[in-house]
Amino acid sequence: MSSKIKVELHVHTKYSYDCSISYKDLIAKCIQKNIDVLAVTDHNQIEGALRLQRIAPFRVIVGEEILSREGEIIGLFLKKLIPPGLSMRQTIKEIKHQGGLAYLPHPFDTTTRKTAIKENSLISNIDDIDIIEVFNGRTIKPWDNFKAEKFAKKKGKTICIGSDAHTKYELGRNYIYMDNFSSPKGFLESLTRAKFKKSIVIPWVFLLTKYHRFMKKTFRINSLSNQTCDTCGNDKARIVYQKRGIAKDKYYITDNSYGDHSQIVKCLDCNLLYCSPRDNAKKLVERYSDFIDPDYENERIARSKTHERVFKKIEQLHQLPGKILDIGCATGTFLETAQQNGWQAVGVEPSKWASRIGKEKYGLDIIQGTLETVKLKEKSFDAVTCLDVIEHVSSPRKLLADIHKVLKKDGVLCLVTPDIRSLVSQLLGENWWHIRPDHIYYFTEDTLSLLLLSLGYKIEKIEKYSWTFSSNYWITRLKNIFPPLYKLLSMFKGKLFLTINFFDSIEIYASKI
Repeated sequence: MSSKIKVELHVHTKYSYDCSISYKDLIAKCIQKNIDVLAVTDHNQIEGALRLQRIAPFRVIVGEEILSREGEIIGLFLKKLIPPGLSMRQTIKEIKHQGGLAYLPHPFDTTTRKTAIKENSLISNIDDIDIIEVFNGRTIKPWDNFKAEKFAKKKGKTICIGSDAHTKYELGRNYIYMDNFSSPKGFLESLTRAKFKKSIVIPWVFLLTKYHRFMKKTFRINSLSNQTCDTCGNDKARIVYQKRGIAKDKYYITDNSYGDHSQIVKCLDCNLLYCSPRDNAKKLVERYSDFIDPDYENERIARSKTHERVFKKIEQLHQLPGKILDIGCATGTFLETAQQNGWQAVGVEPSKWASRIGKEKYGLDIIQGTLETVKLKEKSFDAVTCLDVIEHVSSPRKLLADIHKVLKKDGVLCLVTPDIRSLVSQLLGENWWHIRPDHIYYFTEDTLSLLLLSLGYKIEKIEKYSWTFSSNYWITRLKNIFPPLYKLLSMFKGKLFLTINFFDSIEIYASKI
C-alpha cells in the first residue's frame, strides 16, 4: 500500500431517498479525481455501500447516516444495518458493537437540515463520539462550519471534512489527504495528521436533490427476485419482456428465430438487462462448441473490411505492432487483418468447426475453447478484441476480469455489442433484430462502462459500430424477413459491398489501468 491516500467521506448513492448517483458515474468520477478510499453513507441504508464494495476498483468504507431520535449520526466501518429511530446513545452503542466509528456530520447546520443533532444531546454523548465533521460541503452558512470546528477543538475531538455528495458534481470537491490505514483504529489515528481540501457546494445541486426526492416518492417500482445481476450482484429486477417461444438449435447470423427470447429483466440497481433464467457456463460452452454456420464464410471479404476499421482505431491507441488476442474469433477474419498489419495474432474460439477452418484452411493461430479454459499467460497481450461476444457469455464480469489478466499495462481492449438503449431498439421493441435466443445480456453504454470501470479499465473511446456486408448478404437475409421483397431483389445479387450503421451497436475502447 502507498503511504499517502485521498479519502472522500460522507457520500451518498441512489440507495438514499434523495440521491440518484449511479454506480457508473460514481466510479468514473472517483477514478478521475484519483480517490483511493470512498466512505458511502446512505440514509438508513448500507446496501448501496455493500454493492459498491463488490464492484469498485478502489476501497469502499461501509457507512450509514442513521436518523436517531435526536438527529443524524454516521457509523463508519459497519457490517450490519443499524435501524433508525433509536436514541443517540443506543445508536452509538450499536456502531461501537460492530467495531465501527461514530462520526458526527454537520452538527450545527440547522438552516437547511431538520435532522442535525440537538445540542443538548451532543453535549451528553460527546465522550462516545470519535469524529466530528467540521466542514460539510453542503452547509450554506460558513459560520455553521466554523462553529463545528471550534467546538471539536475545544472538546479535543478528531476532526474531518465531508462532501455530503448527493450528485456526481459534488464528488471529489472535498477530500482528505492522509496516511494509509488497515483498520478503523488506524484510520482514526491517521486522521489526526490529515490535510483537508475544502470546497463549498454549487447551489443548484439542491434543486437536483429535491427533484430526486420527488421522483422516488412518486414513481415507486415493484421488484421481483431473479438470478443475481452479473454486474452488481443485486437480485431485484423488473420484467422488461416476457418469454417468447425459442426456436432451439438455431444460431445463425439471421434466421427465423429472431425476436425469440427467454424472459428479459432489468436490474433495479445498475440497470443491466439480462435473461432470467439463463444457462450456466458449462451448457453454453457445449452449445457453442458444436456451432456450425455454413454461410459464415460467404462474407469473409466483407467482414475483413469491417475489421480493418476496428484495427485502425486500435492502432491509434497502441502505435507499435504487438501481440493481439481475438476472443470468439470464428474462422479468423480479424486475425488475418492483424497479421497483414504486422501484429502477432492469436484467436480463441469455442466452435470446433470454426477453429478447424481457421487453422487448416487459413493457417491461423486459433485455440479451440474459451478464455477460461485455454489458460493464457498473464500480461502477454498488447490488445484484445471481443467483437459481438460479451452478450453471449454466462458471466461478462468474469470474461472482462480474465481479459484484464492477459492484457499488459495500458493494453487496449475493443468491445462491440448491441445497444438496447438505441433508438432502433426502442422503436422496434421485441422485434429488434438483436433480441434473439443466444443473447443473454443486453448492454447500454452506461452499463458496459460501469462494468469496465469496476474492473480496472479506463474508457478511451465510445462509438457506434458500422457493418460491411455484401449485397448478397442483405438480399439473402430478406428471405426470412420479407420473402416477397427477397424475390424481387434476387436479380440484383452481385459483388457490391455496403456499409451500414444503424447506431444500435456499441463500439467501446478501453485500456488497462
